[in-house]
Amino acid sequence: QRTVPGRDAVGHPATIRLPLVVADRGLREVSPGAELLAALLTLPGSRCGVDAVLTVAGHPLVRAFLKADDDIAATWANLVDRTEVRWGLDASHRVRRGLAGIPEIHTWKCGLERMLLGAMLPDAAPRAELGGVVPLADVDTADIPAIALLIRIIAVIQRLERAAADRRPVGEWCDTIEETLADLCGRECGDLSEPLTCLRRLRESAAGTAAEAEAVPFDDVRQVLIGWLDDKAGRQPLRTGSITATSMVPLRGVPFRVVCVIGYDDGVVGVSEAEGDDLVARQQLVGDVDVRIDERRALLDCVLAAGDRLVIACTGQNIKTNETIPLVTPLAEVMKALGNQHVLIVHSDDGLDEISIAAPTSVAELKDGTVSNYT
Repeated sequence: QRTVPGRDAVGHPATIRLPLVVADRGLREVSPGAELLAALLTLPGSRCGVDAVLTVAGHPLVRAFLKADDDIAATWANLVDRTEVRWGLDASHRVRRGLAGIPEIHTWKCGLERMLLGAMLPDAAPRAELGGVVPLADVDTADIPAIALLIRIIAVIQRLERAAADRRPVGEWCDTIEETLADLCGRECGDLSEPLTCLRRLRESAAGTAAEAEAVPFDDVRQVLIGWLDDKAGRQPLRTGSITATSMVPLRGVPFRVVCVIGYDDGVVGVSEAEGDDLVARQQLVGDVDVRIDERRALLDCVLAAGDRLVIACTGQNIKTNETIPLVTPLAEVMKALGNQHVLIVHSDDGLDEISIAAPTSVAELKDGTVSNYT
């Protein structure tokens, strides 16, 4: 994802269009239904802040089912901003989050009540009306349908959030999540096939085990589903004749004329400190996974897959001090093994990219044992 701006700039310039496909993408990145399910699963047990709730409310599948156009979505954003909704569905939600005795001010319930009263009552000096709610000024009666749709969505989210406080068998959790998706998108929505497949897979996995009858917390179900939604979706589009942007893992044994490795820097590769409870990482035995070997194997696969050229881009200069940054260990080992017959080290003076159109670009080239520098 960090390389998206660069890929778009190269793949879609003004004068020439280069075919570009993105492989190695998770299910949530290619399926609107899976994307909605992932966003929905983050709400129970959270603060239900403005961004998280509007992500679900403004999802294309939800808007299509409720016939909420761009004007309605803009009305939601405007009214929510003016009512100063911050977090919490209502006072009971804040109690479940450990904040008892906090008034409902700045909750979704308070904000929606202010919107409705503002639309129903004439504009006047701010004062508490029904239930001690201060109406929102400058709300037109034409905004009532948009407010009603937002109330409908919040009610669906609220039912799921309240249910998540209980413990239920896996099958019941799947039914609850499926009903929530149906309430938001309709039962006839064809884009829900992927999330419904994940729920069916979860039911089948629990069938015949203790989890089929034993009550489990919602967080256990959420973690399993999120893991599946992050899985790679189907067959990867490799060898299509287009420029393929992907990770290193699917490239094993797939030949390409040119292979470009972008951002091979410290922090992206390199062994990090093991987690405190990861006993396998702290006591390596024969047959255990070795991250260092896997990183070197992935880079070796790129070297072997490149038929004509192998281009590796990394940060050579510190963007603040312009000091030289040493190569990461796997890359340094590859350059040493290749004999450094022809090496290009490229960096721009503005530090924005390896090659910049806004500042001079410095190049150090090693070829046939001779080093030359130019811009």
